[in-house]
Amino acid sequence: MGNSPDMSTLTSTGSVRTAHAGMYRCVAMLSPGSPIEDTGILTVTIPTPTVTASTNPAIVGSNAQLICAVTLPSYSSYSSASSDLYVQVMWNRNLPSIILPAAMNTVNGTHMFTGVSVNDSGAYACTARVFYNGTSHSPVTDSAESDTGSTTLNVKFPTPTVTASTNITEVLAGDDVELICTVSMPDYNANIYGNSFLVAVTWNRGVDAMNHMYMASQIFSSTLSNVATNDSGNYACTAQVFFTGIQSNIVNSDVSAASTPTTLNVKIPAPTVTLSSASVAVGRIATITCTVTISPFVDLNGLNYMTRTVTPSTGGTLGSIQGNDTHTQSFTYTISNAMSINGVSYTCTVALNHPNATIITSDNAIGNGTIYVSSVTVTPETVTRLDVSPYNRFTLNCAVTTNPSPNNLGITYSWTNNSGSQAYTYSGATESMLTVTASVMDSFTYTCNASITVNGVDGTAMPSDSTSVTIK
Repeated sequence: MGNSPDMSTLTSTGSVRTAHAGMYRCVAMLSPGSPIEDTGILTVTIPTPTVTASTNPAIVGSNAQLICAVTLPSYSSYSSASSDLYVQVMWNRNLPSIILPAAMNTVNGTHMFTGVSVNDSGAYACTARVFYNGTSHSPVTDSAESDTGSTTLNVKFPTPTVTASTNITEVLAGDDVELICTVSMPDYNANIYGNSFLVAVTWNRGVDAMNHMYMASQIFSSTLSNVATNDSGNYACTAQVFFTGIQSNIVNSDVSAASTPTTLNVKIPAPTVTLSSASVAVGRIATITCTVTISPFVDLNGLNYMTRTVTPSTGGTLGSIQGNDTHTQSFTYTISNAMSINGVSYTCTVALNHPNATIITSDNAIGNGTIYVSSVTVTPETVTRLDVSPYNRFTLNCAVTTNPSPNNLGITYSWTNNSGSQAYTYSGATESMLTVTASVMDSFTYTCNASITVNGVDGTAMPSDSTSVTIK
């Protein structure tokens, strides 16, 4: 170490190193006399390191690390070789200690997580000590344990992926349909996800949100009841994972990207169509009414009456639209001068469509009705004196002809003379005969009136005919 002529303390002017630790002998030469000597031990203590703990948020199922950065104060001043020292980093929460060579002033005691689980979240702390690893038996004292460095590991649920679909490709307005959102959880494992979470599924277009308990890939459905035509179109869903436990260091997932939209096609139900019947006399006005009732689940805005015809018809569109604010429309078909040829069965055909491509055209709906055209004839039409003589009697026949020939035909015949008095009334489906007694000097007119009931519908006409008897 050197000589001190005044026998005072000998001090090293260099930095103390671990190599300086050991036994020292001091020899003093007295004059005259023998030398005096003694020994002493120099113990070198390694300084206490400082630590800084850190980490980054981790996604469930991914890899993560806890970092304990260890700083060795004045490292070069007390160690001449890195192999003389090693650093032990200790993590709490039952994590194993980490032993590192002291190769630099700062070393990192890193703890790796492979497949982070929700249970790995929370607060962690690390400490460090520096130990002497030299081969000599020099008196080097290990460092004291460092103060604690703390960090928090936040574990976040991964963002799910979603796929949207429907249980049927086309639904009839008024029926129900299932909107299906299939949610997939990345790298799902029950051991790392735990069971304290739920998946919230949200649909666009105002469909109610749904909360569901976990699973790796789950089909979540939402029922649209009584689907209306304006429910047609594209639907997309999103999903988010929410933690439901009590830990505070678990982060909900981000909201997933919206699914590729699924298209819901809604078909217009065929309307209810009825067509009335009519019974008229030849030459009278015949009117039948086609009544169309549209499903209440059909939005009238933009609705078109694609087909609205009566067959046999004049070739034009039946009637006119009353407006788009009513689900019941009535259209009329009129024959101004009904002839026997017009006495046939008729059909009213109606179909509905919409310019929206996701609203499907209805099927045709048909209503059936009949126009009955009746005529009355009286025979003979003329009576002469020869017809009256010698008995002063003759017979008048009144007959009704109806096209088409109906079932359950009911006719009431009423005879009147030219003075207005009623001579005879008869009800039945066959012709009516009237026997007249008159003198050869009479001049008179008898009229046959027929009231017709067809298929239980009271006839709208009172067709009549008359005969004039001229005595010649």
